[in-house]
Amino acid sequence: MAAAAFFLGAPHWWQRGLARSALVIGGGGLFVCTTAYLSVFVAILITVLPFVLVIAFFTDFFGGLF
Repeated sequence: MAAAAFFLGAPHWWQRGLARSALVIGGGGLFVCTTAYLSVFVAILITVLPFVLVIAFFTDFFGGLF
């Protein structure tokens, strides 16, 4: 994406067009990767959190706060 940003100032119109499309494709790829990792993190959190809370409740992890 840095190379594409560099070519936005290119003298030819087709180079600038390729640079713009590379930025769009690169940004889309970053968005998809971010949402994929985030969805995996949320799925693990939803799966593990109830077990962690039950274990914390029965082992008095919170020290009588609740």
